[in-house]
Amino acid sequence: MGMTKEMGAVTRLAAPIAAAHLGQVLLGFVDTAVIGRLGETELAAVGLGNAVFFAASITGAGCVLGIDPLISQAIGSGQPGRARGTMWQGIWLAVLIAIPSMLAAAFGIFGLEAMGIAPETARLAERYLLSRLGAMAPYFLVTAVVTYLQSSDRTRPLVISAVVANVVNAPLDVAMVFGDEALGWVGLPALGLPAFGVAGAGITSTFVTVVQLAIVGFAARAAGAGQPPPDRRPRLAALREALVVGIPVGLQRLAEMGVFSATALLMGRIGTLAAASHQIALSFAAATFMVPLGISSAAAVRVGRAVGAGDQPGTRQAGFASLVAGTLFMAGGALLFVLIPRPLIAILTNDPEVLEAAVPLMRVAAIFQISDGLQVVAAGALRGMGDTRAALYYNLVGHYAIGMPVGLGLAFVAGQGAVGLWWGLCAGLTAVGIALSIRFARLSLRTVAPLAS
Repeated sequence: MGMTKEMGAVTRLAAPIAAAHLGQVLLGFVDTAVIGRLGETELAAVGLGNAVFFAASITGAGCVLGIDPLISQAIGSGQPGRARGTMWQGIWLAVLIAIPSMLAAAFGIFGLEAMGIAPETARLAERYLLSRLGAMAPYFLVTAVVTYLQSSDRTRPLVISAVVANVVNAPLDVAMVFGDEALGWVGLPALGLPAFGVAGAGITSTFVTVVQLAIVGFAARAAGAGQPPPDRRPRLAALREALVVGIPVGLQRLAEMGVFSATALLMGRIGTLAAASHQIALSFAAATFMVPLGISSAAAVRVGRAVGAGDQPGTRQAGFASLVAGTLFMAGGALLFVLIPRPLIAILTNDPEVLEAAVPLMRVAAIFQISDGLQVVAAGALRGMGDTRAALYYNLVGHYAIGMPVGLGLAFVAGQGAVGLWWGLCAGLTAVGIALSIRFARLSLRTVAPLAS
């Protein structure tokens, strides 16, 4: 297959995955809009609760992704039965990881007041998180099942689950948060529905995650029709094999979240205007990031299949086609950030001070997002090979040994403030992206042995 055809295959696979990711972003946007009507204390509390929840959940979900290369390589080697059996090991892994992840999140939320958070805000954050903890296990299970569907080229259920989730989430969120008051807004009679406040948003998120699990679970069951039933029992060796690959992915995601969380806290130290402009610029960068994130998943699948088939040229071609596709998309977004930053920022705020403060951040974001797209796609290509430790090590060095020192120096020594911190993020991401791309280029020069062998 030529490079052009490979890029087409990557794009077809990545498009619905990216759409599903954007659907998840929209869920968060709606939650924020609904909670924002309660007040700034409630909004801050949900923000804190989400930060703790995501720290635990992205780490756990990353560990579950250890089955990703195992499944794609099995399909590449012509063993769909083994791929399906690996999905079941991922299901068991999701259940096992959910327990410590939930405990870690609960432990983290109860320490907020000791960290200086206002008692009322801390109390509401605890209420929100405890109401959402039930979503942890279904979220991990969705990750395991979706990994199998992606590798099997069955991506339509991902889009369907995202659409259904958003259709269900908005009205249910409003009803659970405001109760009978919300029914009155649309002319419906009171039903005795209590207003759960922030807890209502957590309950809704849990329910929506279960709905998504039902949709992708049904799709995975249909995908196995006509195949011999797989071994569904947990196998210690298979679980260990998945964890060896997955734990570095989880820790890498935690390291990335850590540097962005630290940057948000530092923005708060600089001032409210810096924090607000940071949030605006980051919102646009996060939205465009969903596309290379989808391409990263597609890269893991395409590279993994080629590795499973023992196709060294195909492995290399799949990885480089994904890197080109991700870079081209992010370059297009960068061009918009440079040419029309003010009209874009005006979508999210009409405050003239915030708008002007966000403009220079958007210009840094133009370079930032190209590097961000490069690193996430390269990490996906390496994950398809089964090489996940490098991404962890490079992220730790790039962000904490390069990016953070550069950002701190520019922000607080050179006096560049928020812009300096963003140049630090940019430096870290650029270092990681280049290092991971070079590693893929080097490893793909020879045939990579499948993990299962």
